Amino acid sequence: MGAPAVSFRKPTAAGIASKQGLLDILLGLYDRLEKPAGGNLTQFIQTVVNDTISGGGGGALANFCSAALVTVPSSQGTSEWVSPDFTFPLLALLIPNPTITLTAAFYAASVSGTSQYRLRVGGVLGATGLPAADGSIVGAAATAASSFGAQEISGTIPNPGGIVLVKLTLQASVAGAAKARGLHVVVN
Repeated sequence: MGAPAVSFRKPTAAGIASKQGLLDILLGLYDRLEKPAGGNLTQFIQTVVNDTISGGGGGALANFCSAALVTVPSSQGTSEWVSPDFTFPLLALLIPNPTITLTAAFYAASVSGTSQYRLRVGGVLGATGLPAADGSIVGAAATAASSFGAQEISGTIPNPGGIVLVKLTLQASVAGAAKARGLHVVVN
């Protein structure tokens, strides 16, 4: 019999809003990882903070992915909209840099007319607990192509600090026409 299946879920803003929530996530990751001889929890957390979150290892500060296929519901009309699948919490408070650069790569298509895509940082969860299509715009892209094509949005903004949401919003000139999939966001 093999090892038991492990469920990995995307941390929510509410789940990491407290020190205890963040510690619980780190402890969960630590328990699931194979540790080198002599490794301990303190070294693990230092590595996560220094190399992953604050970029000490020269890599990305944060990295988010979603393989979901997202289509704006027809009920949204031509309003800007965001899917929970395209919303991620960013621990900007742990990034020491005064500015951050975000780059989003994804595939986009429009069933009809032109569809707009905006990378946003900040904003709130709406009254229903779903993300609202708000926050500061990092950059935008558009397509009128009916077949999926690669898109990229990139921009540099002042570090917002705190725990903020990173979102890719969709908006169509014809109700229900905007589609996107394969989102990958990198923060440097």
